[in-house]
Amino acid sequence: MTQPTQQGIARELSISQFTVSLALRNDRRISAATRKRVLAAAERLGYRADPLVSALMARVRRGRKGAAARGCIACLLVQPSKARLREQPSLERALKGARQRAAQLGFGWEEFWLVDRPLRAARLADVLEARGIHGVVLHPGEGLDESNVPALSWDRYACAVLALLDRSLAGFHAASIAPFRHVELALQQAVAAGARSAGLALPARYDRLLERLYSGAMASAAAFFPGLQVVPSHLPETWTRASFIAWWSRHRPDVVLTRSPEPLTWLKATNQGAKVFCLHLGWHEGLGSAWAGIDPCAEAVGAACADLVIEQLLANERGMPAAPKMVLVGGCWRPGASLPATLLKNK
Repeated sequence: MTQPTQQGIARELSISQFTVSLALRNDRRISAATRKRVLAAAERLGYRADPLVSALMARVRRGRKGAAARGCIACLLVQPSKARLREQPSLERALKGARQRAAQLGFGWEEFWLVDRPLRAARLADVLEARGIHGVVLHPGEGLDESNVPALSWDRYACAVLALLDRSLAGFHAASIAPFRHVELALQQAVAAGARSAGLALPARYDRLLERLYSGAMASAAAFFPGLQVVPSHLPETWTRASFIAWWSRHRPDVVLTRSPEPLTWLKATNQGAKVFCLHLGWHEGLGSAWAGIDPCAEAVGAACADLVIEQLLANERGMPAAPKMVLVGGCWRPGASLPATLLKNK
């Protein structure tokens, strides 16, 4: 069977191949009505763009028109404000990785901090259109609801969600950390050090934003670590010292897995001394040598998210995918003082 071509679409509609080519790239020089006709015909005839040819033509156009023809990816950050980015080191690293990957593949990168500069959906769409942006990385932030996802016409964009796996975003491609794998890696290290019991303690929002994969991993840990006692997880909506210490005093796990820096300080303040063992599931350099834990390799998460968007752009794909992809990036172990190599000697 002959593969449908742009020439075939042009003959079908009695228009030029140039018009077809522009319409398939969603070029705004072609009227909305014509773009709709071309896309409908392409779907009816079973036309699919060759991504290698698309990439080659993109390089040709760049040679003719310079850097402006490379295209640009918009990163829409609903939260946090730019001034508070340092409070979220994993997000900061993910953005760095996404910027670098976009640049490596010849795309511009522009960040829209929507807390700092609120834009109604219509205005945001106008800005993106004026700048010729059809690729979007979306980071809605915490406290997800419909108001945290810009009400854009998503069928016009190639989009992927950065760092979150909440089910309210399940219609988008997404790149994130792999919480299940992170818990498994942390427990491997804890067991190797001699831990006989372990517990998970973190604010409920962390678990919720990642499809409850942290608590799910702990719930299934007994099957993978038969000799390890897994105590009930502490996942409070309001994260406080009092509730954490009450939980720890009740269960006294050898090792606490967490995503917050406070437990190490809180436990030391109870005068437990050498009995304080914690693993951070979102390790970053700012924690220093005091913490052992799992480095989420957030730069790789950002790069994977940029890849998802660029893959769609090169394949001339727009809109919500029929089968959304989830790219989960595994982390790596970082040793530190909060988990000695041989834990039992210190108990």
